Amino acid sequence: MNTNQNLIGQRVREMADTFRQRNPALWKLCEPRRYVPPAGYANPHYHSGTLFGQWHYALEPELDQLPHSTGMMSAMMLISHEVPTYFIRPEFAQAVAQTDPPLDFRLGEIRWPLDAMLFVLPDEFVMRYFKYYCPFIAVSKCVSGFYPETIQGPTKRIWPPGMIQNEVDRFVCTFPCYTTDKEGYPADFCSNYPLKMTLSEIDDVSIPYCDATFFEERLVEDRLGTQIFDINSGTDEQVKEAEKAMLSRVRNFAIRLLLCLSAKPDYVNRTSTCQRPAKIKKGREREALWTPNFIGDNYRAARISATPGQGGSHGSPRMHWRRGHWANQATNQSLEGFVSVKDMPLNAKSEIDWPNVSEDLRNRFWNFHKRCWIEPVLVNAEDDTQP
Repeated sequence: MNTNQNLIGQRVREMADTFRQRNPALWKLCEPRRYVPPAGYANPHYHSGTLFGQWHYALEPELDQLPHSTGMMSAMMLISHEVPTYFIRPEFAQAVAQTDPPLDFRLGEIRWPLDAMLFVLPDEFVMRYFKYYCPFIAVSKCVSGFYPETIQGPTKRIWPPGMIQNEVDRFVCTFPCYTTDKEGYPADFCSNYPLKMTLSEIDDVSIPYCDATFFEERLVEDRLGTQIFDINSGTDEQVKEAEKAMLSRVRNFAIRLLLCLSAKPDYVNRTSTCQRPAKIKKGREREALWTPNFIGDNYRAARISATPGQGGSHGSPRMHWRRGHWANQATNQSLEGFVSVKDMPLNAKSEIDWPNVSEDLRNRFWNFHKRCWIEPVLVNAEDDTQP
């Protein structure tokens, strides 16, 4: 049995199979394609159970808090886009994690490959970077309006009309965190932020506990006490702080990933093909199987050797990352109305003082600039070394 199947747990696998049999039409919307996951990745078949549960929020009038409505909007967007699923290659995931984001950029500046995407992260990276098993991250750009009326396409008919009022354009991030108790169900974490917010503003916001797990709350008749975080001796307050820290880490990684894809859209590989067509066998339909779409499939970080005799961390023979960052690159400098960095208000560090930049000046500045990703570098790594 694969490691990721052990981590997800027997009950989750049974749940997915049970609900696929009970409501195959709805399940088909939650899992329009059955993928063959590469070794070391969770099967997105099990994330379909999360979408299935988020759809059921609509059937429970008391499940109307912000995490529930956020989960429903996320599910609506993913289902309406046929759940576009992308597996992130390990080295690319590490490069994203090793890049410091610009704290001044607004979420609205992200150029989305698609308005809704499901990312599947490699197990080893997930456990090392997040500390908890969160292999799936769903992101969506939800424009203002009433949902599901705002969504285009026939899938909006499966939802009651006028369910959710979204007052401003938002970045939505949801993900399941699987329990350390192999018999337990995942907790679904849901968060959303107006697109006008900057990353520094998001980090300053006090993030409430955003668990909105339908299966845990509604469908588990034996009411198992699931242990989401392995903090056996911790207090409730310590557990909540751990959950907030984990939510922040996953959310910030998702934002960094989207920002990197804005700068490097060619890293998105849409080459999924049907490996095995669907057919009827002994009166039962055998589902088609599809090969994965990858992000960073051919990505390889630059590798350099530290300069001999150089002091500090660069003088160490140990392999390590030189962190990536972002730079503002001027474009169309010859055009009339060009706004340079010198035309912007600066702080004591000679950096742009973004809090004191008017909306008009900000827009004019970005008309003549773009963000460039200065990618991280592996120092003291052999050509065939895996970071």
